Amino acid sequence: MSGGVIIAPNHISNLDWLVIGHFLSYSGRWPYSMARDNLFDKPVLGRILKSLDQIPVMRGSSRAGDSLSAAQARLEAGCAVVIYPEGTFTYDPEQWPMAGHTGAARLALRTGVPVIPVGQWGGSVVLPPRGIAKPKLIGRTDVSVHVGTPVELGDLIGRGEGDRHAVHDATVRIMNAITHQVASLRGCPAPELRWHPGRKQRIDLSHAVL
Repeated sequence: MSGGVIIAPNHISNLDWLVIGHFLSYSGRWPYSMARDNLFDKPVLGRILKSLDQIPVMRGSSRAGDSLSAAQARLEAGCAVVIYPEGTFTYDPEQWPMAGHTGAARLALRTGVPVIPVGQWGGSVVLPPRGIAKPKLIGRTDVSVHVGTPVELGDLIGRGEGDRHAVHDATVRIMNAITHQVASLRGCPAPELRWHPGRKQRIDLSHAVL
């Protein structure tokens, strides 16, 4: 697919940026990922992110909107922008996608570019998040990526990102589509409820937005 596009994967490991970046670059699209701004201050990783022209996300500050503006500029230039709607590694006890933030939906409604849901699985075996298990650095581990068709947002785009109900519905659709890809990879159905990190429990999917 050519032109501006939002790539929306699930978030399970520190390997995600490498897995998704490798997949996209070998598919002919250079990834521009949105990443927490504090990662750009890391001695090695920060230099890599800056040299690759990635997009810092300044959450919880007066400049939080700058990251969406930077992403919009990339999309309007025809780039592929990677956004992890969950914003952090999933807290779901079984590592299913959890409730999503609205950034990907807002950008999609603002620009009209397609949102491609991506499921990945296996990276958290190699590098488990938050030290929940020891890394598996020896031996082979299969890491798989499954890409879906664009999320259907046509009926919402005309309402724009100023319509909070449209943003909410778009976010739920995006997370549902990502979860469907993950379920396909795992070969089992996803839970009927989605983990909400703020409430620390699974809640009804229609309300599962951060």
